[in-house]
Amino acid sequence: MNALDPDIAGALASDLPPADFGRIVDSFAADVDRLADEMEAGTLAGDRLAVHRAAHGLAGAAASVGALALERAARRGLGKEAFPPDLVATVRAAGVEAMRALRGLVRPEEGG
Repeated sequence: MNALDPDIAGALASDLPPADFGRIVDSFAADVDRLADEMEAGTLAGDRLAVHRAAHGLAGAAASVGALALERAARRGLGKEAFPPDLVATVRAAGVEAMRALRGLVRPEEGG
């Protein structure tokens, strides 16, 4: 399965100036790292609300750039059941794949 929805990610990459899309990708990367760290801290502390907040934020951010696998992985932290034991590892792996795919869409600046 692809890491990205081409309709969403592709549209962002083609509709925005390369520098703007690059800034979005950089900001998204920082959010993925921060929210995965928050999810991990909440999991280790047994803090269901912290995990839920981080998972919600990450799922929303992922959806906004078309990172479907990451969105799906993050949503696993929204359930009422116990934390899935592989939640953080799955989120981090999906985040790496999403970033690799998004960075592949960043076009070089035109002109020069």
